[in-house]
Amino acid sequence: MRKILVVLMLVCVLGLFAQIPAGTKSVAVLTGGTSDFLAEGDLQYNIDVNAGYFIMDALEIDAILGLDSDKDAGDMAFNLGLGLLYHMPLSPMLGLYGGVAFTYETAYDGMMAVPIDVGLELFITQNNAVRIANRFTLNMKEGMDNTDEIMIGTVHYFQ
Repeated sequence: MRKILVVLMLVCVLGLFAQIPAGTKSVAVLTGGTSDFLAEGDLQYNIDVNAGYFIMDALEIDAILGLDSDKDAGDMAFNLGLGLLYHMPLSPMLGLYGGVAFTYETAYDGMMAVPIDVGLELFITQNNAVRIANRFTLNMKEGMDNTDEIMIGTVHYFQ
């Protein structure tokens, strides 16, 4: 019974903080990568530019344009995608977010992937935040390994 009361109190307290309202737009730049420090030259990185629109309070649809390095393909790859993010503010300065996207990448003669992000947003001002997230990417091409990486970047919200 005590646990149920604690959960209900947390839900009520989290609901007190302002949600990002519907109609808000966002622009974000995220960068991240993975590395195996034991294998020389095994650094992979990516840069994503996201443009978003809140279709309802706290729910954002994102268009994604990215550039990925891939040592196996021996080249840089572009990707395009469409994603959905859910934002949950914990305080006026801190929030959680999670999302999923579907992307198409030009590497390996075209490849579909599903990146899943879970992270924190630290608001520097009312409209600007720093995002830190863990991204797990499910690669849909047979024989491709899934990836796990840390992403960091900035986001700007505007009306």
